[in-house]
Amino acid sequence: MKVEEIITDRIIKALESGVIPWKKPCKSLGIPRNYITKKEYRGINALLTNISGYENISWVTYKQCQEKGGTIKKGERGLPIVFWYFTESKDTDEPKKIPFMRYYTIFNVSQTTLNLPDETISPKIEPIIAAETLVNNMQNKPIIKHGGSHACYTHL
Repeated sequence: MKVEEIITDRIIKALESGVIPWKKPCKSLGIPRNYITKKEYRGINALLTNISGYENISWVTYKQCQEKGGTIKKGERGLPIVFWYFTESKDTDEPKKIPFMRYYTIFNVSQTTLNLPDETISPKIEPIIAAETLVNNMQNKPIIKHGGSHACYTHL
């Protein structure tokens, strides 16, 4: 099976299960990344890791897991991610750039036996000083709570 087919099948399965992969959830856990390299996933890889359902944002390859002394838990299935770059053709007199793509399988660290810290990330809320001052000076100051499972405004 081609890489494009694997990725397309994954997205179609998500859509069929009611998940819209490109819709940002209200609860943001942070940008998924490789646990070892700390490199954040971008593009289609960020989309695929976000729809996986894991709360931990860190991922490893099978080899990286082994190198850290861990194993993949029995029955766990990995997630394909795409790696691509341009290479130069050496078949002609004039060098030509050719795209090269392959995929790797990664596992969320929660699928492994690695004893790593939980890397779920709570979004940082940067207060707007003018808004904070306005609310703090109100006579009937509203109760403001951050967190929860969805974005909303309620007036009691």
